[in-house]
Amino acid sequence: LIDDPEIDAIYNPLPNMLHYEWTVKAIHANKHVLLEKPIADTAAEAAALRVREIVRSGELGRLTSVSAEFAVPGLLSGLFFEKDDIRFQYPLGGGCMMDVGVYPLAAIRFFADAPGALEVTHAAATPHAADRARVDRGMRAAFALPGTDATAELYCDFAMPGWGPLALLPRLPKQRVTLRMEGGTVEFYGFPIPHVYHYITIAPREGRARTEKVYRRPGGGEDQEWWSTYRYQLEAFVDKVRGRTPQYWTPQEDPVNQMKTIEAIYAKASATLLSRLQEN
Repeated sequence: LIDDPEIDAIYNPLPNMLHYEWTVKAIHANKHVLLEKPIADTAAEAAALRVREIVRSGELGRLTSVSAEFAVPGLLSGLFFEKDDIRFQYPLGGGCMMDVGVYPLAAIRFFADAPGALEVTHAAATPHAADRARVDRGMRAAFALPGTDATAELYCDFAMPGWGPLALLPRLPKQRVTLRMEGGTVEFYGFPIPHVYHYITIAPREGRARTEKVYRRPGGGEDQEWWSTYRYQLEAFVDKVRGRTPQYWTPQEDPVNQMKTIEAIYAKASATLLSRLQEN
């Protein structure tokens, strides 16, 4: 297929371990490539750009901290993932941070205007039962945002435990980004799948809070409310291939800095685990 002269573009949805190999082969065959994460970030959807505009406007002052979470409750995990899912297989690049974790990490870097790799100050992994030594079921990480005194926190989980007695009470899925600023907060709920449901709450310390929803870009032309972030990504890809200017295009160095941060998270998590083992 890559050698077929009639094919102009390749979409690479293969397991993480095969992203690099087949993307390079397609590029060498002069094909455009739309590559799945984690090697590249998805294009930002209209609501995500709105949140960034609020932060940049200075309406609420300087950014002090960011928290982002994307986690599936344990009771629902079986509906989303098969027992032998490729996400749980280390040789195929499995792990929670490598899969759902890239979304909150990209959100932190995007909203905080931090294009470079983040400094990881802490990371702790929850091992996955399928491969406890090498695959993370969940991850918590903390960061120092470059060039500022602001901080950030991330949480992701394939099977988030319940709460209450014996952790038997179910939880709702976590899919939230909260930006805390000197003059208030901005909360973006539903950032991974905003076309299904989302809200953006702006809460200044003084004055009334307001809630916004953005299901179509202002002046977006053919945009539809049901368009997912993946549809916006595809539109941006097609615009780029055809020589048009996309609504948003990820800077060339961004995927590399995203992966540098992910590698630093795993390194810090491994060091934390080793330290605990030595203490015990």
